[in-house]
Amino acid sequence: MKILNKNPELQRNLWSEFSMQRLILMPSIAIIILVLITIGANAYDVIDILIMVSYASATVLLMFWGGKVAYDSIISEYNERTWDWQRMNALSSKQLLVGKLFGATAFNWYSGFICLAFWLFFTFFKGEMLLEDIVASFLTIVILAIQLMCGTMIVALLQIRKGSARNRFKSGSIVFLLVLFGFGYISQAIAGIQTQNAYFDKGFSLQFFQNAFFTIWAVIGVNQALRHELNYKNSSKLWYLFLFSSAVFRGFVMAEQLDDRRNLFFFMLFIFTMQAIFFSYLLLLFESKEPLKFKMLIQKIKAKDWNYLNYKAPLWSLTFPLIFIGIISTWLAFDLSYFISKYDLDTMPLIDDLKGSLTKLDTLAISGAVILFVLRDFLLMFLISMTSFKKRTNGAFVFYLFLLYFLIPLLIRDTDGLLPLFIPYIGQGAFMCFLFPLIEVIIVVFLVRYQLNLRFKR
Repeated sequence: MKILNKNPELQRNLWSEFSMQRLILMPSIAIIILVLITIGANAYDVIDILIMVSYASATVLLMFWGGKVAYDSIISEYNERTWDWQRMNALSSKQLLVGKLFGATAFNWYSGFICLAFWLFFTFFKGEMLLEDIVASFLTIVILAIQLMCGTMIVALLQIRKGSARNRFKSGSIVFLLVLFGFGYISQAIAGIQTQNAYFDKGFSLQFFQNAFFTIWAVIGVNQALRHELNYKNSSKLWYLFLFSSAVFRGFVMAEQLDDRRNLFFFMLFIFTMQAIFFSYLLLLFESKEPLKFKMLIQKIKAKDWNYLNYKAPLWSLTFPLIFIGIISTWLAFDLSYFISKYDLDTMPLIDDLKGSLTKLDTLAISGAVILFVLRDFLLMFLISMTSFKKRTNGAFVFYLFLLYFLIPLLIRDTDGLLPLFIPYIGQGAFMCFLFPLIEVIIVVFLVRYQLNLRFKR
């Protein structure tokens, strides 16, 4: 086949994944399991059970096992010191992507499609699902499998990016995440078939197109990460395009699901801000936090080196400013709503409802407090990386987030006066809501500057 001749990585993985024994053994095991279920199940329910078991088996094989294999296909090469060979060969990022996504997981695709073939047979035999629902359910599991495989590959590539030659990565954490996602999808599918006789949702719904949208971006994300590993330059424009398009798309989805199109603009702003915060924190955990790189980033920003910031800056630093843009835009939407309300124009009812309990000063204080808390968290992350806890920076930071944003506020929830220290709380007034996080940021900035000067003093 031409595609195999043009892609040595795919060819190598296919040869290593398939053997005559494995090709025969997998369908034989599937048939034996289905026969045992047929013998042991109630005659009236046997078709329904076979349908659920075959679909759930395909989900486990493609999503759970496939995601782990995709992760291991990269991490194992790094652990075995063969990843540098991949960097030096003549393969393009797209060839490497196809080779890992469909070659390293080829046996998972083979096994999963066998289970899906049985599911199609039993579903058509029962004859209760519409053809559109069958096609949508079939494509959904394929789309979600690609999405999860790409997601685990991105995690592996991010770990490699921040690792050193001494690092050895294990798949324990990724297995835990895949268990949560994989069985979440299975339970969602089973609930769907029990309530509306269709997996996940009926036909080609908004959920289907949302899954397809993020799968496309997951594939693009893996390709960009592989380009970075192969020492190609990646512009930040594609990352910004993902964040903006995702906010717009998910805003439309939320408006449709809530049947509230009048608040569409507010939904987009809210999702954009939440995405910026989520990805900034997530990327900060995965990317390198070396003090030298942090100081270099500060120097490049001061020097207005846009070429460095566009092509070489860490993604968290490119995402962090979007938090400010999102929060300020949301506050401006509130402020604009106050102005428009004077002319009795009903534009964003959700904001109009919130205005009943918040003044303009309150919204300004909350917006400023959120920005200050995020800034404090980021500076504290780098402060931790410069202390004796630097080998456990991520664990210490996650514990810190749990402590300051959940546990302590939960314990002192009856003491309103202290809550502004930990969360954007307006109960003690706008002044206290803004003042407490400002004092915390000033203290952390002083400590970070002290540590940087101590480390890089001349």
